[in-house]
Amino acid sequence: MQYKKIYLALIFLSISFIPVFAQTTEETCDVIDELICIDVAEGFYEEGDTVVVSGKVRAVILDSPVSLQIFYGETLVQIDQLGVAQDGTFTTTLIAKGPQWAREGTYLVRAAYSGNIAETNFEFKPAETGVTTTDLFEVDAGSFGTFDVPYTINGGTIKNIQVEPKILGLVVTIEAERDGIITLELPRSFIDAKKSDGVDERYLIFIDGSEITFEESSSTRDYRTLKFAFEKGDTQIDIIGTFVIPEFGSYIILTLVLSLLTLIIIQQKSKLLIRI
Repeated sequence: MQYKKIYLALIFLSISFIPVFAQTTEETCDVIDELICIDVAEGFYEEGDTVVVSGKVRAVILDSPVSLQIFYGETLVQIDQLGVAQDGTFTTTLIAKGPQWAREGTYLVRAAYSGNIAETNFEFKPAETGVTTTDLFEVDAGSFGTFDVPYTINGGTIKNIQVEPKILGLVVTIEAERDGIITLELPRSFIDAKKSDGVDERYLIFIDGSEITFEESSSTRDYRTLKFAFEKGDTQIDIIGTFVIPEFGSYIILTLVLSLLTLIIIQQKSKLLIRI
């Protein structure tokens, strides 16, 4: 009789585990062997769309939520705490709208659960509610005359672009009426960023003193096209390369040579004084 009870208990336990096993094989994520996985319904969203985030954990911990974070670069866009169902699944919906959703590009979705982390991403494009301007800006190049910088800006106005020899680059002055996007086509013959072996180097871009991320949307023999976002109230954009029109490049090299010669002369005079 005792063996019969044990046998019935084993049958009951095996039956009770069958649904759990079936559910764990119906993964909502691409990778089924991870402790936690996460996914988004679409790979691209526009402003106002509903972003559907779902995922699954392999081992459910009672009363332990999933911490959800969404980033644009290093900027935290949104954070949430999600409950986990008995089968390990979790889901939420987010409306892609608001001041934090002002940048076009790749957004990172990160889920953390009991020390385990899963990540995915999607592309996002904000609505262009401001006026978009496409034009050429004529930049003063000193004795080399002028050169044109084709540009497109949404959300603001370009007030000035000038060569700045101290940073081997350009200083762009803008009036940002709202968060927006700017695209600049930089002519290689006047400004560029190169490594010592001649391979393209990334520019450094600062807005009001803070370094930003940007997209180099195209690169040809004559132009490099940079695209990046700015925020309402921003005023100054510094674009730093390794070369800016030869006049200024030669001037800096000449200044360094003269400085070295001056230093050598001072050292020689010092030696003579010591001997005397």
